[in-house]
Amino acid sequence: MRPKHILILGAGVYQVPLIRRAVGSGYRVTVASYGDYPGMKIAHDVWHVDTTDRETLLSLAKKHKIDAVTTTGTDVAVPAIGYLNDSLGLPGVGFETAILTSDKILMQRRFKDKRVSAARFFECMTLGDAKSAVEEIGLPVIIKAPNSSGSRGVTVVDSGDRLEEAFRFSKEIASGSAVLVEEFLVGEEFGAQAVIVDGEMAAFLCHNDMVTPPPVTVPVGHSCPTRLPRDVQDEARDVCARAACALGVTDAVCNCDLIHTKGGVRVLEIGARVGATGIPEIVLLHYGIDLYKLALSFALGERPVISLLTGPASAIRIVEAPRSGSLVSYRAPEELMGRKGVVAIDLDYPVGSSVRKFCVGPDRIGSVVVTAEDADAAEWFADSIIQELHIEVQ
Repeated sequence: MRPKHILILGAGVYQVPLIRRAVGSGYRVTVASYGDYPGMKIAHDVWHVDTTDRETLLSLAKKHKIDAVTTTGTDVAVPAIGYLNDSLGLPGVGFETAILTSDKILMQRRFKDKRVSAARFFECMTLGDAKSAVEEIGLPVIIKAPNSSGSRGVTVVDSGDRLEEAFRFSKEIASGSAVLVEEFLVGEEFGAQAVIVDGEMAAFLCHNDMVTPPPVTVPVGHSCPTRLPRDVQDEARDVCARAACALGVTDAVCNCDLIHTKGGVRVLEIGARVGATGIPEIVLLHYGIDLYKLALSFALGERPVISLLTGPASAIRIVEAPRSGSLVSYRAPEELMGRKGVVAIDLDYPVGSSVRKFCVGPDRIGSVVVTAEDADAAEWFADSIIQELHIEVQ
């Protein structure tokens, strides 16, 4: 029998572990992406196609008899996955759910209709609409492009004189569509990976988020186990179960962004794909669940049995370039890898590559994964390893 043929949309640093897992599992793996990305060197075949070009992808998928389509770490490719699944009769996330989980406006509408706890919002086509929304909600607000990921097109506005610039920034990224103006929720942001099997919550894996300072918080790492009290975890599980149901998710790993406010847990966003920034790595270390394997299983129509194992506390911290430019040198002291608790120190790009000063998730140039006795210690340990790396960018 021929091996199952898996199409993975995207070949960047967040897709590389999924590509490796698929190749190592004996599948034939094709990746689709423009540009020159590290995953292209691992896969069996490469299609130089934009991951949003549904018709070209569909034509190629039919020609090459693709058995499953998936991705990880990005929302941009999810609508194309849903389109291919519905068009080819493949299992996995369908097109309606893919669109609902990728367009923040449609997502917020559905949350409002189904009474899922989320932020108040307004859809704004013009600057006048945005001003009216601010008058209704009150400052501060968050302005978002509805169809972006990795915190692109997201701005916190805390004064009226910043509104026009923020609106035009999000509008440009939104490619002409409406933008969201949302209330600014105050509380502790955290995340979770929700494993949905046959429409039921099979596992709810909370993790802590390490983020850049306000006003716009961007994830730079994560840790397990969560510091949240059990009652807050239970509330978050319930909120995410209702949110996933509202979006039509039946069989998938969902990346959930949440916030614990004085008024309770509210959902910020849910993506119908595995989380980025090393979340699968720390989840495997602490919970014993392989999210990459689950993503492949769901794409193939399998119904996995979930078994939780409690391992050590774990943390991942991305490595940031000190400035934009060319990566001249990167060195980790030899003794670091032998240090107890150091799981991995990875560099995403070879010396000589162009790198960017960190602003959003894809700007990372590497990562550090560690284990420790608790989440606080793991986060501190990961940060301390980062400080010992020698990175030169010109």
